[in-house]
Amino acid sequence: MIKINEHYLKLQASYLFSNIAKKVSVFQKSNPNSEIIRLGIGDVTRALPDACVAAFHRAVDEMADDTSFMG
Repeated sequence: MIKINEHYLKLQASYLFSNIAKKVSVFQKSNPNSEIIRLGIGDVTRALPDACVAAFHRAVDEMADDTSFMG
């Protein structure tokens, strides 16, 4: 017999990005002169910035050494 994973029952009904959009909207109304820099999903049609690639390489090198491995 197939059983449902109990963790699925703990999932919220709302979608993360719609929650963020609502919070941003509320903030904008309360702070109309504030500039908002959106760091959401990003543009998946463009290559990663050099800073990200370098950080990934440093992290991989760190995880490849027993003395700096963090699990």
